[in-house]
Amino acid sequence: MIKYSKQVLLVSLIALTSACTQIDKKPSVAASAKELVSPEKVSVTTLWANQIGSGLNPTRRDNNLELSIMGKNLVSSDVKGKLRALDLTTGKLAVEKNLTKPVAVGPLAHNSNILYIATDGSVNYLDKNLQEIWVYETHSDILAKPGFDESAIYLHTLDGSVIAIGLNAGKKLWQYSHSLPSLIYRKSSSPLVTEQQVIVGLASGKLVALNKTSGNLEWQHDLSKSSKRESLYMHDVGIDPIISDNKVFAASIQGNLAAISLTTGRVMWEREIPCAAGLFALDSSIIAVATNGHVYRLNVEDGSNVWQQESLIGYNLSAPTIYKNNLVLGDARGNLHVLDLKDGAMLLHKKLMHKASIAPVVKNNQLFAYGTSGQLLALDIAPNKG
Repeated sequence: MIKYSKQVLLVSLIALTSACTQIDKKPSVAASAKELVSPEKVSVTTLWANQIGSGLNPTRRDNNLELSIMGKNLVSSDVKGKLRALDLTTGKLAVEKNLTKPVAVGPLAHNSNILYIATDGSVNYLDKNLQEIWVYETHSDILAKPGFDESAIYLHTLDGSVIAIGLNAGKKLWQYSHSLPSLIYRKSSSPLVTEQQVIVGLASGKLVALNKTSGNLEWQHDLSKSSKRESLYMHDVGIDPIISDNKVFAASIQGNLAAISLTTGRVMWEREIPCAAGLFALDSSIIAVATNGHVYRLNVEDGSNVWQQESLIGYNLSAPTIYKNNLVLGDARGNLHVLDLKDGAMLLHKKLMHKASIAPVVKNNQLFAYGTSGQLLALDIAPNKG
């Protein structure tokens, strides 16, 4: 576990709320959420439900528990390391096993193997029978989902490093390091792996493109350059960058969203989206979710609005996903929100879980909602007749 300098202050998701308010002076997640009347234009059906142990640690909101597909099973874990494999169709328990360490990130399925990152910063690679293949010790917190290709895994550690590890033997291939600012957000963006590069958003507010073979810097862009540089401001790129139309899209928590050429690093356009909570790539547009509850669909060519939805202010939205041509989001109150992908109109607002944050994800063309309480739901969404 990394020991940080006293000058480096880690800021949690809760503290970020007030930081966004001060930085942007716009409606933030701290704003009062209005009670919504659901238009009920679609309905959501629970196909099955199950429990994944104790779920997330309620005192820490930086766990990154994942749902993975292995054959006909959906695999997940709670923070204590209880791994469960559930039948995708029925939700019935297929395999249950206690891992040797508490889980911070994962489990992730790769080449019929399982990878998870423990709360002590160790990277654990297991075979399909959950037997250890190798363990790599980073001695740092890792809060971001790693990037993969066929031969390596790419880690972004909270102490400011990007590390490439060979999958065969678990040995370090290269490491890129950068200095941390005095105030950082306790969340890291996941490395985006392309054919030739590894693209990562850093705590300094920079987006860097590293050569995938050597780890050398190929280009960088400062997403915080139009913001104040005082140490009381955070500049982290805390959400995962995405690719669409040969452009990389990334946003800092200060609110700068940029479209950058994948090959040259040249900025194509830039605009302010306050404290973006998540991005999703479509063919000719992207979805951007702001922490204050605004949801945007933007043209990839110039960043102009296709539409903007402002009715979800204060709901602390999750990252977006797409299911059956609907835009689906969760929130910190256990609600599911379904928007029309064409115009952003609200189709459904429904409470799914109590006292639990939910983040909907699509795996194997199926929609799931995993709550912080450990409850896992398999869902379907269909239009209402008439």
